[in-house]
Amino acid sequence: MDQVIYLLTDGRKEDVLPFVEKACQLAGLTCPIYSFGPIIQPSSFEEVLNRMREEEKNVILFHALEESGLREEVHVFSIREGIPSYDMLSPILTFLMKAGKRELVPDSLLHRDLDPATLDHLLAYDFARRFDDGQDPRGIHYADLVLIGISRTMKTPLTLYLASQKIRVVNVPLLPELVPPAELFRINSKKVVGLTVSPGQLLALRQERLKSLGLPPNSAYASLKRIREELEYADQVMKQIGCPVVDVTDKAVEEIAEIILTLRDDEEDLG
Repeated sequence: MDQVIYLLTDGRKEDVLPFVEKACQLAGLTCPIYSFGPIIQPSSFEEVLNRMREEEKNVILFHALEESGLREEVHVFSIREGIPSYDMLSPILTFLMKAGKRELVPDSLLHRDLDPATLDHLLAYDFARRFDDGQDPRGIHYADLVLIGISRTMKTPLTLYLASQKIRVVNVPLLPELVPPAELFRINSKKVVGLTVSPGQLLALRQERLKSLGLPPNSAYASLKRIREELEYADQVMKQIGCPVVDVTDKAVEEIAEIILTLRDDEEDLG
């Protein structure tokens, strides 16, 4: 069966295409090259993946994507569809980091000898690390689940625990001084779960946090007035989104995760 090459980039395809064309020339490979870029929105990305699924020829996939959410989808897609793929950006980045003697964070996306189940686990953990604490709101589009809540409502521990269940989770902090990411209101509200806690428990947690940092326990961060303001604000945001809310008061991470997973199962049963 004939071959065809697909090239995906989030920049200008004209910047990357010559490298692929030169490599094909050196390899003595003559085949069509379909280049797509810039790929930024999930909708356009899904169209390309569907086109590859329907391709009658053997597909070879090259990609140069900076956005980790897109890169993850490409890797998972290529493994599940049995399509050979090559990440044009990561090897160059790895080389530069090593050459510059900088600490290189292991990238689970570069492991090609892992079975799909292990890969799903590592992808979920890598996703959690990249998008923890609202670092990049673009990850909201690619998450299986989005946790929202004010500080010290166990968002990060829950994110990492759920990652061990192969669930890609983004957690987003809510603060009265910050406008929530617009992406929260654009996705299906069924993907969002709000976290709340009793003012008394939150007060104790925050005072302990300040103590561990060597800071005075009577700061505004650990005042009941401030805590009630934050909880009221978060409640307003959650109602606006229309998402379910889980009270984490006096609950262990495993117990809260079980409640969230049950909510997800119930939503799927409802269609």
